[in-house]
Amino acid sequence: MKQFLHNRKAILEKIPKGVVMAQIGVDIDLTQDILDVCSPRELFVVHDFHEEESFLNRGYKAELLKAVKKAFKDSVTVINETPSDFFGSIDFDVLEAVVINSAMNPDYDTTIANLYDSFNAIAKGVIVGNGYNFQSVRAAINLFCSNTCLDVELITRERGKDYSFYLIKV
Repeated sequence: MKQFLHNRKAILEKIPKGVVMAQIGVDIDLTQDILDVCSPRELFVVHDFHEEESFLNRGYKAELLKAVKKAFKDSVTVINETPSDFFGSIDFDVLEAVVINSAMNPDYDTTIANLYDSFNAIAKGVIVGNGYNFQSVRAAINLFCSNTCLDVELITRERGKDYSFYLIKV
């Protein structure tokens, strides 16, 4: 049965302290919340910072990478590759929690790929994310849960913010 919590920090408080975590998709505020609330033993911030061929966003990803490194210096390990590449390179039982920033890219295919990659990367632990207020994200989560026999345990409904979700793999 789903339990509703008032905000993202309340969901992050449910993650055991001191675990090895990955954050998929950069959001500096989310990273800071993870560090403050979860006190992870190690936090991998995974984002593909390679430049895309577009005049409109030229230099954006390089500036974002610089901002993340400046904000968190030695507090996080920044991984400059796609989530799939990261999950493919990490040992199966290293991660104990994954936080997916689905609100950054609420695309169905990206969300479902990140959910399955996270599921396959952790032996047991939690998968948390945001963007639950987007229909595409909810649809991906619903299909993922039905295929893996997991349930959405917790949801936030914070006014003016992206809703968050919490799944447990035991």
